[in-house]
Amino acid sequence: MKQISTLLLAIALPVCASATVLTPVIGVNTKSLGKSPIAVEAVKASTNAVAKAGEADVTLTCTGDYSFKYYAETGDWFYGAIDDTNTYIVYLDYITESEEKNTGTFDLSNMDTDYSYMYDYSSGTKVLLTFEEGTTFTVSLDGAILTITGTLVCSDGKTYKLACKHDTSVVRGDEYDMSEQDVDASFSTEETTVETQEGYLVVSATNSANEYFALVLKPNSNTNGVGTYTISDSGEAGTVQAGGISESSVYPTFYGTLTEDGKINVPLFLCTAGTVEVAYDDAGNIKLNVNATNTWGRTAKIKVNWSAGVEDITVDKTESVRKVIENGRIVILKDGHKYNTLGIEVK
Repeated sequence: MKQISTLLLAIALPVCASATVLTPVIGVNTKSLGKSPIAVEAVKASTNAVAKAGEADVTLTCTGDYSFKYYAETGDWFYGAIDDTNTYIVYLDYITESEEKNTGTFDLSNMDTDYSYMYDYSSGTKVLLTFEEGTTFTVSLDGAILTITGTLVCSDGKTYKLACKHDTSVVRGDEYDMSEQDVDASFSTEETTVETQEGYLVVSATNSANEYFALVLKPNSNTNGVGTYTISDSGEAGTVQAGGISESSVYPTFYGTLTEDGKINVPLFLCTAGTVEVAYDDAGNIKLNVNATNTWGRTAKIKVNWSAGVEDITVDKTESVRKVIENGRIVILKDGHKYNTLGIEVK
């Protein structure tokens, strides 16, 4: 499954990069470097785009934030990057049928065009551009140095010169992620809310220490979903969604601490790799043991228990518990009552 789930719990980041708290809202990830298909129509120029020999309308230099991953299910490599002016985002999905083959020269004939496109923010709004005939790029690796060059002929009638270089050996942690501490936390049955949504399991928990944890899981085929889950952004069954921040939102799976008014402190802990053990006992309790690392390589050990009548987490069903946003904060609706994330009933 290529599409990364846009379900679920997002926390809006303030515009100021030096912010110390986040305000909870539900949202959709629209500026992710993760793999996601085209969701809206591309803007077409009045004349067809054509490749221009020896010239380009725009040069895209990308040396900062990027993603470079192999998707075994579909046999393709995916590259996503934000250019150095923070004006363009480019996504290139090329098919090699092998994790070992990630270099070479590619064009539309060996690209997955559903996942290859650009966003242009130069006008102040997001404009989607698709690639036309004449698009070609070369991927090379010299030791740890990833280089991508080429020509992108786009649906706006412009030609873009691609000049990307990244050091894959450098650990680039997120500025909102915990860089200097590890996490050890636990949450009891009474502190945990569980929902099923479109085949996903959504877990959120708050404990008496004002710690908060949110997890999105795609159940495997085992009874009650027991087993070991890998944290990743593949969206495949048997995985837990990796946490990430993009376009002013943060998505599960993540850990943080709450302020007294229900906002979330920065830094928080983005669970981007590791495993989650799901166990189920005869008393009807489900237990999660999370062993995760974040973008800085810090570690988290998180235990979550619940027994809220979840008999089989492989089954998608309508829950009586749901989350909504009122005045910028998460409100939990259950059996006709409203509760905040601390479990306190509100009017």
